[in-house]
Amino acid sequence: MRMATAIGATLALLWATPAAAIEFAGDIYATTNYVSLGLSESQGTPSIAAELDALGLWYYIGDQIETVNFGTDPARYENILFGGLKHEVLGVTWELGFSYFHYVNALPALKDDYTYIRLQGVKPVGNAVFGFNMYHSFDFFGGTGPATYLEGNAQYAFADNSSVSGAFGYEFTSKTRLAAVYGLGNSGYATWNVGYTYPIRSDITIDLRYIGTTDSATDYYIVQNKHLAGHRIVFSLKFFPPL
Repeated sequence: MRMATAIGATLALLWATPAAAIEFAGDIYATTNYVSLGLSESQGTPSIAAELDALGLWYYIGDQIETVNFGTDPARYENILFGGLKHEVLGVTWELGFSYFHYVNALPALKDDYTYIRLQGVKPVGNAVFGFNMYHSFDFFGGTGPATYLEGNAQYAFADNSSVSGAFGYEFTSKTRLAAVYGLGNSGYATWNVGYTYPIRSDITIDLRYIGTTDSATDYYIVQNKHLAGHRIVFSLKFFPPL
């Protein structure tokens, strides 16, 4: 009920805003491995996605669809509805929002769908940008109970608009619920990434990135598929169509 109320309020805000105050943006994305919070959602295989955003002066709402592969789980598409508020305080742009993850064709008993609330802060310093992310789900993917993800990240832009970026994060999961669902006692894992992004055209970027996780992530997710965690090199291409 809380999520339905939040989504309804965001849509009402979008509807009530004059069209001239709204900007639309989107992208089409292809990657050799769809990795989210350090874990592969495509079993180490390629994935494609599309996203559309509506941006106001102090709010945003959008939707993203991406192909996934969970092995024996019949879900093959992830649909993410997200929205939130943004405001600058003392040079830091803060965002408070939500994301609702729906997995098309997933079996209800698997409890794939989940929601998290999100707090983000971004601070530009010269050619660099520093960020902080916090995500919290009251019942994470697979019905595994509460989970919280904390991350610090940074990016540096060069004169040719290319950039290097990296992040370090930790996913805190529910040890008790994980033991009940999977028979395991893992209570979290760390993940990190570093990569280089280059604009081959004004509307196309490519990204080459190393992504790693601690052994605790590998040990937990090995029960489903060995490709879901560990150390990987990922190549991605993103196209920004005119809207």
